[in-house]
Amino acid sequence: LGLVGDALPSMAFNTLDGRLYPHPTHERITEPGIKAFTEDFLSGRVRPQRASQTRREAEQAAAAAARDGADGLLEITFDTFNDICLDTSHDVLVLYYSSAAQVSKDLWPYFRRVVQRFRALNITSLRIGRYDVSKNQLPNRLEIENFPAIIMYPANDKEPPFRLFHGKAQVRPIMLWAQETASIKFAFENDTPHLDAEQREAYIVQIKERNERVAEKRAEERKARAARLDKEAGKRSGKRSKSSSGSNSKDDL
Repeated sequence: LGLVGDALPSMAFNTLDGRLYPHPTHERITEPGIKAFTEDFLSGRVRPQRASQTRREAEQAAAAAARDGADGLLEITFDTFNDICLDTSHDVLVLYYSSAAQVSKDLWPYFRRVVQRFRALNITSLRIGRYDVSKNQLPNRLEIENFPAIIMYPANDKEPPFRLFHGKAQVRPIMLWAQETASIKFAFENDTPHLDAEQREAYIVQIKERNERVAEKRAEERKARAARLDKEAGKRSGKRSKSSSGSNSKDDL
């Protein structure tokens, strides 16, 4: 990890103390080049760099997110990570994503809805942000294998291993997981926190209609089964009557 920018393929050394040693972007990545770059890194000839969005870039990204419906979302950078995520007065939920990757774009509508719902529910103990790994190097001590990734930094535990979301990437599972992992406990009014009042009412109607359809289908299946059993019982009774009649005829002879 530690690749910053849109140029691919890319490579870099990312050390445990947070320093970033990127391969020169103007040079092609070849086998001899990788060997020379590694030798230069090990010998100390490569100088570390720092990758972080500027304050202005972060403000512009946050404003764009607000226009897109995610008002209140924090745009976290490498420089602001400690002040925001390691703040022990708040639980902090963070989406690590790459603005250049389609898979991150696919997740965004769900995470935007998470932001909207927590804001609508006025749960102020939880702060929600996102961290663009294509513009910022990873924070110190953080290891992520795949992006996008959602991590919770509970108020009372800011040390690794950090809590990584492994559930279904939809609004309700993310919200319930955030509730479960947060240090500062909060409650939802019902079991559908991802829905507003109008949506919940429509959802309840849909569930009721679905249950009624299921009940009707089961009643029809029971009725059909009963009719089938009655028919089979009638056939067996008829066969017994014929057999009995045949036996009586032989006795008469």
